[in-house]
Amino acid sequence: WNDLNALCSPNNNKFADFETIHRFDCHEMNQVLGAGGAVAGFLDALNKQENAHIKNKKKIALDTEHTQMLMDIATTTAELRGLNKAATNKNLKQGAYGKVFTHKHSLLSQLLQPREVFSALRLKLGPGRLPTKLATVPADGNHGFMEQSDIDFCDDMLGRVSRSFAAVIRQLPQGLALDVCIFYLVLRALDTVEDDMQYYQGKEKEKEDRLRNFATKELEDTECSVNELGEGDEKLLLQQFNKVVRVYKALPQASREVIADVTLKMGNGMANYVSAELAQGTTDIMAYNAYCHAVAGLVGEGLTRLFVANGYENTELEAEGDLKWPFCDAKNPQQNLGLANSMGLFLQKTNIIRDYLEDYVDGRAFWPKSLWRQ
Repeated sequence: WNDLNALCSPNNNKFADFETIHRFDCHEMNQVLGAGGAVAGFLDALNKQENAHIKNKKKIALDTEHTQMLMDIATTTAELRGLNKAATNKNLKQGAYGKVFTHKHSLLSQLLQPREVFSALRLKLGPGRLPTKLATVPADGNHGFMEQSDIDFCDDMLGRVSRSFAAVIRQLPQGLALDVCIFYLVLRALDTVEDDMQYYQGKEKEKEDRLRNFATKELEDTECSVNELGEGDEKLLLQQFNKVVRVYKALPQASREVIADVTLKMGNGMANYVSAELAQGTTDIMAYNAYCHAVAGLVGEGLTRLFVANGYENTELEAEGDLKWPFCDAKNPQQNLGLANSMGLFLQKTNIIRDYLEDYVDGRAFWPKSLWRQ
């Protein structure tokens, strides 16, 4: 005990075995160490699988670790909800978005705020309630023929899949509200493809191809229906995506060009991260900003271009702003959409903070390693 460093030196194997990996949870050690004895068979099976696929050994280990992590989360979530420990994946769903238990205010606690209840009821039901500008085809002469049932579907889906933007979009000028609604639904569908980590497990190349071709394939197919992806309302959106496409086809050409261009760029940006190792975050701040640009900065660009193209804002909105971004053309500060990217990155980074645990459960993170490793 006087010199533990010397005692445990690799050169001193009298009291320590540095050659063998010891499994302290195996059945033979139960009486000695009090372990549960559940890991021996699991590690044996994993070792056998790794030896059978040497080239994919690292991926097999990471996938197995992720599966076990999901099981741990499932057990914890079930205990929090007072469910049986054998919780199924259905118990883990928080709407169509989450896989973890989160705090929610009880109905009673909400009813104890009468002023908020009154305001909400007046907003939804009262004579001064917010009207929707998506009820009919815009009568501006710029929009082509659309089926009313398709417009109704898009309006309904906007309210289902948007947690915060639906009410705002519905209040835009009538000549712009439908264009922005379709822009949102198209990107929500694309985002659902990117977020699906289960269907595409082991099929990453297929996922990359779908993301890169979404703007030229799904967005151009008036019969498009995707059945294998998503959960809840997002799944319904993809299943009946043909209705969104038909309305998209009737939008003014300027709006279609913006939506198609942003969808193509975003799909390519998302595809670049499909096979990226994000278990411990992006590499540095530059990579972090590049990801946020691909999934949100482009949304800011698209909205700004739609506002300007349809005559609702002047071109000053396309300027650079105070911050300079490497993905914005520094030679054209008056029209490089830097300000739009700043807003998009701000919102995306807020979402990343909020969704940190859900992303962790999905086996990915975005906070730069160059920061948290300090």
